[in-house]
Amino acid sequence: MIRYRTRQPNGDGASLDSAMTPMIDVVFLLLVFFVCTASFRLIEQMLPGTLSSQAAGNTETTDTTPKPDDDFDRVLVKIGWDGTSPSWTVNDQPLVDTTALRSVLNSLASIKPDANLILHPAPGVPMEYVINAWDWSRLAGFQVVAFAVNESK
Repeated sequence: MIRYRTRQPNGDGASLDSAMTPMIDVVFLLLVFFVCTASFRLIEQMLPGTLSSQAAGNTETTDTTPKPDDDFDRVLVKIGWDGTSPSWTVNDQPLVDTTALRSVLNSLASIKPDANLILHPAPGVPMEYVINAWDWSRLAGFQVVAFAVNESK
């Protein structure tokens, strides 16, 4: 009796495992590509915005540009000393007392707390007034408080 040999797969035919592996690799590569190239910013249409009155058909215009006083990068506080009491100047505007200084610092910090505040004490000012000015500026909300010094001769 003759036995016919059944053919054994010797690697010529494609099995299910060998066909799925490259396809899974391609899918993961595409997934990584799309995740890396995607932008995760908000869509422009979803951002809040206002139209000008003229674009809406209204003839009245409202000025939304900031005032020049609101646009500042630094606040300079000069502390003077006349021998008996301190004098305060904020951006070259003299102040009468410490309560006026505190209210000016509070109002400026509410407008722009990330502005650089520079304390410039005159020679001979007691350290108590310099430290008080630093404390008031930090309590007002200024994030950066620096000191200016006079050059020694």
